[in-house]
Amino acid sequence: MVKNALYPGSFDPITLGHTDVIERCVPMFGKIYIGVGTNTSKHYHYSKEKRVQMLREIYKDNSRVEVVSFDGLTVDLCRQLGCEIIIRGVRSTTDMEYERAIAESNKKLFSEIETILLFSSPEVSSISSSIVRELIRNRADVSRFVPAQILEMIY
Repeated sequence: MVKNALYPGSFDPITLGHTDVIERCVPMFGKIYIGVGTNTSKHYHYSKEKRVQMLREIYKDNSRVEVVSFDGLTVDLCRQLGCEIIIRGVRSTTDMEYERAIAESNKKLFSEIETILLFSSPEVSSISSSIVRELIRNRADVSRFVPAQILEMIY
C-alpha cells in the first residue's frame, strides 16, 4: 500500500537541507505534504504566508508534493490529511535526541503515527535555517544554502 507522508517544519527559510530530505522521500510515498507550521517558542523572520509561497514556488511542478499551512499539533494535521507517517530530517546526534522525544510524544497522542528519521546528506548536513537567517540579516550571499528558485524572494 502506498502511503502519504507529512514533512512538518517552520522552514524559515527552506534550505538545501530541507529539499534534500524532501527529494529523497518523494519516491518512497504516494504524496508528501509539507506542513508549514508555527512553533510558539520561535520568532520568525518570514511570515507563514511567505514561507508557504517559497515552498510552493520550489515544488510547483511536482504533483506528488503539496504545501499546506497549519496551526496546532502536527498529529492533528496528520489526522486531517490521512497521513500515518511523519518525516523528519536529522543532521546530528542532538537532532536525533530531540526528534526521538517528539516522535514518542506524537505516538502517545496518535498511536497509528510512525516517524521516519532521515539523515541529511553530508554535503548539506551543516546547513540550518538559523544560520541562513543570520546570513540574510547581514546581506550575505546565501545561494549555496537555499534553493535557487527562491533567491529573489529572500531579500
